[in-house]
Amino acid sequence: MCYTVAMKMKASLQKRISSLRVSSVRSHIGAAGILYEGETACGYVIVAEQLFRGHLSRLLFVDGALQSAAVRERDKEHILLFPYMKGFDWAFRLHGDLQDALLIGGGGFVYPLHFLHVSPTASMDVVEMSPEIIGLSRRFFFLNKLEQNPRFRLFKTDGISFLLQSDRQYDLLINDAFVGKESDADLFRDDGIALAKAHLKEGGLYFCNIVTSLRGLLSRNGRRMIRHFSVHFRNVTILAADDTRNPCERQNCLLIASDRELGGL
Repeated sequence: MCYTVAMKMKASLQKRISSLRVSSVRSHIGAAGILYEGETACGYVIVAEQLFRGHLSRLLFVDGALQSAAVRERDKEHILLFPYMKGFDWAFRLHGDLQDALLIGGGGFVYPLHFLHVSPTASMDVVEMSPEIIGLSRRFFFLNKLEQNPRFRLFKTDGISFLLQSDRQYDLLINDAFVGKESDADLFRDDGIALAKAHLKEGGLYFCNIVTSLRGLLSRNGRRMIRHFSVHFRNVTILAADDTRNPCERQNCLLIASDRELGGL
């Protein structure tokens, strides 16, 4: 009974926090900048357009957390605005011949557009579990354009289900699956890590967008992940996506795991 009450209190608090974040987004952007808002199965979604990091951009918020930012300027759609997404490109330094990539967590489908632009011979499969996010990405982002590219494939399911059903292997697997501010816990469990590795070719790379600090008490989550991933991969590291941030604060970081050497980062 105590556990049930505690869980209900936690859920109520999380809902209240999400509501405050949504209100903050509305206040910051203003009604004129909001293109869409509404409740979905994955949370309360706002799509907005405003100047963001020097570019006119389309923004996707889920429960007040910014999930995607796409540049809306001609011939600049492939530019990445999030430091952690720019970090995904470190894969090109580590692997000399990336041909097949899998992204779990499509969001606004910003990174697939970039990846296929900078790597004109490679292909990318993307797994996105939310039909509402897929619909909004077709309406407000670049998913319609991506779906015309034969090197792109979209799978409407969750990451674990896709990995269980697929037998394809990849040079690069990227885990960017979030619901609001929370990552998909199933992919970080021992069986989820093993399942992901089984879908990597020899010497393949596994990149995960995680939230942790690099130093201090708040780095425990990152240290725990390194221990778990090291059971399955020879080399595991966590790097700051934005090296201007204080390493003691929680932030987006990249966990990179592979059986190949990770020197040169």
